[in-house]
Amino acid sequence: MRDLVWFIKPSVPGTGDFVAKLRETAATMLTGLEWTFEGAASADAWSLEFKRQVFLIFKEALHNVRRHAGAARVEIRLAEHSGTLEMVIADDGRGFAMDGNSSGHGLTSMHQRAEALGGSLTLDSAPGAGTRVTLKVTSQQRTATD
Repeated sequence: MRDLVWFIKPSVPGTGDFVAKLRETAATMLTGLEWTFEGAASADAWSLEFKRQVFLIFKEALHNVRRHAGAARVEIRLAEHSGTLEMVIADDGRGFAMDGNSSGHGLTSMHQRAEALGGSLTLDSAPGAGTRVTLKVTSQQRTATD
């Protein structure tokens, strides 16, 4: 509920708000794990709907790390380059076979959200090799009106 209220009325307007919310969420969801969060993004011009979808992808990815990965370390990277937002969440957990049998509701939802943004979501994983989730969205999709 707190996350929904935050989206309706963020505490402080400005660039850092959304990125700060992602960091805060990571700190809460990854308690007890070693984790890093690198990068920033200029979220001022992003639509509320864009932020909501990215946030929900982010939370689902972290939820999957906690629930399924058995990871000790998580690396989160947020970057903007050449008009594209890229968010990467990588863990050193048990991974899974990318054989089509691992597509649970959460993974399907993440793909659908990325598609709704006009972006792409890729999963790279293998048993014993951890998992990497990468979201890429061009700047054109980020500033659509709510």
